[in-house]
Amino acid sequence: VLRLLDAHPLAVRWPFVAAGVVGTAAFAVYATIRLRRRPPDPHLPVGGSAAALALRRVSSVPHPWRGSIALFRAHPTFAIYELGFMVYGFGFFFTQPFLQDFCERDLRLSYEQMAYALPVQQLVTVAASQFFGRLLDRWRAARTAALAFAILPAYALAFASAHGPGMVAVGYVCLGAAMAGVNV
Repeated sequence: VLRLLDAHPLAVRWPFVAAGVVGTAAFAVYATIRLRRRPPDPHLPVGGSAAALALRRVSSVPHPWRGSIALFRAHPTFAIYELGFMVYGFGFFFTQPFLQDFCERDLRLSYEQMAYALPVQQLVTVAASQFFGRLLDRWRAARTAALAFAILPAYALAFASAHGPGMVAVGYVCLGAAMAGVNV
């Protein structure tokens, strides 16, 4: 796949579309998972046939939205925070294709080189998650989130000052640390 992307740079669009489709499907499947501590939803059909399972998956997609809307109505300040977080998230994800383009055109990095930098972010996210989890217990959510969002400018500065793969890796280290805090 990486060599295909090196040969055809515009093919990068399709993995983003595929990730969106898979993410939406995963959301639908995740919504069908029943927790033991919550009684089953009487609006969802129960049955073992493939058709009943498919119907349950499709009909369960709006279910989490109802709970979220009720939560936002009960806690308007959380709704404002979540709205800001969603705007940030959309902006962040919409910039990712531009980042790939910057690394390819300006830094002359290949997709194969970028593929070595991306696991750095994932490993740092996994490693820093425990730290941010403990920090969350000590500091509470607001201060922990503030620290996570304070790390994000280092990610942007690392890419802005990048002249090669080294600073790109530093940028992904900063992004991994920030994402650990955001995820927690």
